[in-house]
Amino acid sequence: MSNTNKEQVVIPTKFEAKEAYKPVLLKKYREEIAPEMQAKFGYTSTMQIPRLEKIVINMGVGDATQNAKLIEAAGEDAYVEVMKRLSEHI
Repeated sequence: MSNTNKEQVVIPTKFEAKEAYKPVLLKKYREEIAPEMQAKFGYTSTMQIPRLEKIVINMGVGDATQNAKLIEAAGEDAYVEVMKRLSEHI
C-alpha cells in the first residue's frame, strides 16, 4: 500500500514559532511609535531609538482572583491605560 494520499504535517521549528508571534505592544512600538520618535528627535539611525526590553504591569485585582471575567476586564483596562500613556509621551 502506498501512503501518497496522506497529508504531511509541517511542524514549525522553535525559531519559526517565535517569529510568528509578536506581542501587540511591541508591534505597535516598532511600527508606529519608534518611527515617530525618530522623526521627532531627529535620529539618523534606528540604533539611536530607545528599545523596549520588557513591559511589566503590576495591578492589584483584589477579589477578581475568584472570577476570570474580572481578571480579563482588568487586563483590558490595563492595556488601554498603557497605550494611552505611551501615546502621551510622543
